[in-house]
Amino acid sequence: MLSLLENTKLSTQLSVNIKECLHISITLLQYLKCEEPCNIELSQKVFKNIVKFYKESKKKLEFIIMLLDGENLETVFSYLDTDYVTVINVCENILFQKNKKSFFASYLQTLIRKNNIDDLISEKGDNIQSVLKIMDTFFAFPNGRVCVEYKFLNDFIDVFVSCYRLESQLVFAFYVMVTNCLQMEQNYVTPAMNMNPITFNENSGKIKRNIFLKMLDVLLKNEVDISVRLSDTLGVNIPKIETKKTFLSFLETVMMGQLKLVGKSDKVTFEIIKTALKLDPSLVETRIDEILPSLMCIKKSISDMASYTQMMNFLLETYFKLGRGTIFFNKILPLVKKSLDATNTEQEDLQRKLNKSIDNNEDVTKTKNKMITAYDILPEESVDLYGKLTTELMFRQNKDLLISLQKDFEDIGLHAIIEGKRDPSTIIITEVMSAILSSFFKYCKMADHTVPLQIAEEFWLSYKDFESNCLRKFGESLIEQNFDSDSRLILSFLKLCRNFSYLKLLNVKYSNTKLEIFDIDNITSEVFDMSVVLPYLTTQQWTQLIAKITTDEATLLMDEILLIKTMIIEALNSKNSENGRQSISETKSYLVKQLSDFPQILEPDSHIPDVLLVNLDKNQLKKVSKLVINKFLSDSNADIFKMESVCNNKQLLNALLLETVKNILKCFENAEHFAKAITKSSFEFKTFAKETDVKDLFLKLSMKENEVDNELPTYMEILKHIQIYYLEENYQLLAIFVLLAIKNNCRKKLRRNVDYILQSIFELSSQPPDLYKIFPIEFIFSFEDRLLIDLLSLKIKTANNFLPIKCLLESAVKRVKIEKHLVINIVELLLKKQSKFKSTSIESFSDPAFQITCIILPLIVKQKKFITLSAHRSILADLQEKLHKSLLECFKNVNFEETSSSPVDAIGNTDDSMAISDSTMATLNAISAYSLTLSKYCESTDTEDLKNLDCLWSGLEYFIHSAMQSIQNPETKHQHVESSIQLLNAVLRYIKKLETHEIFQTKDKLFIQIWNSIKTRLSIITDSKNKYLNTASILEDISVTIKFLCEWVSVDGFVGHFVADISTLSTLEVSFITFVSYTNLKRLEHIIYYKCAYIPILKSS
Repeated sequence: MLSLLENTKLSTQLSVNIKECLHISITLLQYLKCEEPCNIELSQKVFKNIVKFYKESKKKLEFIIMLLDGENLETVFSYLDTDYVTVINVCENILFQKNKKSFFASYLQTLIRKNNIDDLISEKGDNIQSVLKIMDTFFAFPNGRVCVEYKFLNDFIDVFVSCYRLESQLVFAFYVMVTNCLQMEQNYVTPAMNMNPITFNENSGKIKRNIFLKMLDVLLKNEVDISVRLSDTLGVNIPKIETKKTFLSFLETVMMGQLKLVGKSDKVTFEIIKTALKLDPSLVETRIDEILPSLMCIKKSISDMASYTQMMNFLLETYFKLGRGTIFFNKILPLVKKSLDATNTEQEDLQRKLNKSIDNNEDVTKTKNKMITAYDILPEESVDLYGKLTTELMFRQNKDLLISLQKDFEDIGLHAIIEGKRDPSTIIITEVMSAILSSFFKYCKMADHTVPLQIAEEFWLSYKDFESNCLRKFGESLIEQNFDSDSRLILSFLKLCRNFSYLKLLNVKYSNTKLEIFDIDNITSEVFDMSVVLPYLTTQQWTQLIAKITTDEATLLMDEILLIKTMIIEALNSKNSENGRQSISETKSYLVKQLSDFPQILEPDSHIPDVLLVNLDKNQLKKVSKLVINKFLSDSNADIFKMESVCNNKQLLNALLLETVKNILKCFENAEHFAKAITKSSFEFKTFAKETDVKDLFLKLSMKENEVDNELPTYMEILKHIQIYYLEENYQLLAIFVLLAIKNNCRKKLRRNVDYILQSIFELSSQPPDLYKIFPIEFIFSFEDRLLIDLLSLKIKTANNFLPIKCLLESAVKRVKIEKHLVINIVELLLKKQSKFKSTSIESFSDPAFQITCIILPLIVKQKKFITLSAHRSILADLQEKLHKSLLECFKNVNFEETSSSPVDAIGNTDDSMAISDSTMATLNAISAYSLTLSKYCESTDTEDLKNLDCLWSGLEYFIHSAMQSIQNPETKHQHVESSIQLLNAVLRYIKKLETHEIFQTKDKLFIQIWNSIKTRLSIITDSKNKYLNTASILEDISVTIKFLCEWVSVDGFVGHFVADISTLSTLEVSFITFVSYTNLKRLEHIIYYKCAYIPILKSS
């Protein structure tokens, strides 16, 4: 169909057949509009053709009439929401052309000035006909329309103003006639022509408000100048009085007729005011006294509250930008109080009805929804915004603002409260004023040290005056009088006190102009002795006030004030006063006790724990830990452990661990003695282990029936969330002991959870816990029953299942200088076990004794390099020699030929799909030990040692292929990749002694296999997100491997397989060359150059 419309050969015929042409185009647009998503590209082609047909048509008036008819224009308008620019372009070219603006102006001028258009028609002739038809589309609505929704009127206004956005006078005249035909009340400009009114069957007022909102939106969107005068619009000689008529004043008059200021709240009214403020603040500001008080006193529905809040927020922002924010409430709130007074009778009736419904246990929702609250006057978000906006004031303005707010507070609220008045309007306006002051104090920056001295002194004097007058009188009136409504006022009072006292805290900490604070040496330990923070009420008065608190919110506010009190004392207590410390301790003990009644304090969004949970004594820590655990048991929400006040609080974590362990021990038989011991404040596991047979205790622990399925899994979750690796060693040992006991007595799922916790402890601790302090070596490394070895072996997917054991071995090796018996005893136990090792199967590599031998040997070799004292070096050297011989025997006995080697294809690619199974992990752990043993006997010149080298040959091919698989497998962990590369380097380094081995019969084939595995590992490293993490040593080792490969491979092998990859390696400069030492780099350069010298074509490269 588009091809048909775009066919140049048919364009003449299509231009003649206007009806058919438009029918095809509109049908296409309707079809495309129904598609999801709408095909904008195709619809734009259709619109382009409509404009083209119009311009080529010789019957333009007929074309316009047909376009305006029925669903045609409505279809075009339907694209305003998806392709606005294109629609406006179409209308600018057909309906509202720039060269016809004078005709539109003449038409609208005539409507405003005369009561008929006959003279206009006779004067303009055919030129005015299209204008009449177009404008009748709007003014005669809904005649000729398929859809009679008012959206068409909105769309027409949108298009007209967008097309003539630069013709403000024309838009003004259009709006005059729009308001006339819609019967929008205004007496500012009255047209001579009385148009037939456009009426709506229902919701007429709401529809008109929506249309007027659209009128304002379009003006704002198109940045239309609304400062033009009526004389500018008409451009003819008119009475002088009418020259003063401006577009802005016209809009203001119409707006006042459209706003719904009484009855139920109206969302559109709020939107109109917000849009009018954006268009020109003076539209609202000049009539603010008429608009705002009434609107603020209307009860807002839940659905309308968001729009009202946005309106108030924008109003406040606008007034502050205009520099009139400080006097805004000063002018408005007295008027609001007056409006509220008129609703007192109704609100009192509702209050009585509410009380009656509560007494009768009836539903009170409907009644509450009719009662005006402080939030209807000023939403919380707007109150908060006001405080933030005051921070943008100059420092010197803060004092005047505080004095002004204090005066308003006293005049319209506080004086009435003091006199005992509790009518609804007084309570509401007092809440509002209190909230405004509270927000001001919350965000006040006058405690900043940059405030000039004189300005600061004046402000803090007014601050002190507010405390001694306003706050004191407010508090005393609430204590002395007793009204049912006081709970709301108490809440407002406490909010005000909290933010007021927080500003005082900031003054104490940062201000150069300090307030006079009560001497902390004279403070009592009474919880409600507030003399350092809010001294205007005595301890007795505060106690009386707190007795009146009936809501949780008020209680929590009082808790915050008490916390601020402790912070002020801490800030002032530089001399560590006993009275100050005692006061803090008593206050925190009170607040900790409150936690049981208000567990919501421990929610992540609460800021109270950040202060409360710091520097607690042991009793307080014990109570808090019980509460935290009970809370987790009730809701299973782990977020509590992620709070900074918990996860970074080592003392609390210690207490949590201790409390959790106590609960876990209740699930065990024979744990009473141990449970009793850890309850002592001076419990030290090392001391306990010396006095108790820990092995016997551990073996006797058994799980009670059904405990595994009850609370034990939950306690395990707690241990998982407590950062045990962050705690002191004493608590880590306690946790490990209990975890091993659980693993020894529970099912598979819990054992897996234990392994994850053990992994985190040994992997993340700065110093892994010393299990030798609680378990004897013989028990840990008992290869008869293998109990602890099995329990310490991780049965989860990890880099090293023997991680805890490796940490123990590493600790023993490093302590050879001070506790040499540890490493000696471990090696003796291993040698004793290894002497019985007679297995010929490679599966025997999984034997724990063999695995531990393979782990400890590299540790001994490494430690020996760092020790300078010959005595200790000789101990380690002796142990190394014994382990080498033991391993030699093991490797000698194994029949490696029974093990299938990895498949290798013709060009030397190894299978890289190896899964990291238990047997594979055992082999990977053995690679390092095999490599060291191989190097030892290769380096030796002793005849016997050379004979021993033959014993290692049987496993050489197996370990080489295992190393290559390990290197190119992306699942292999860093430590195993490193040991695998080191094995290959050892083989390549001593190739002269090993070249008689059958694997070297086809050297190039082996070298190409190694080359491919190294290439794969480099690719894995560069593709990794953490490409530079833990890769420096691997890259250095790889550079050595490449050096050896380039040195030993034949020229043909080099040309056939290496040359093409050398350039690829050069592109890995950042991830490879950067980490290669200069020496290795130069050697590699010389070798490559030497190889290339044999190939003339490569020499220049």
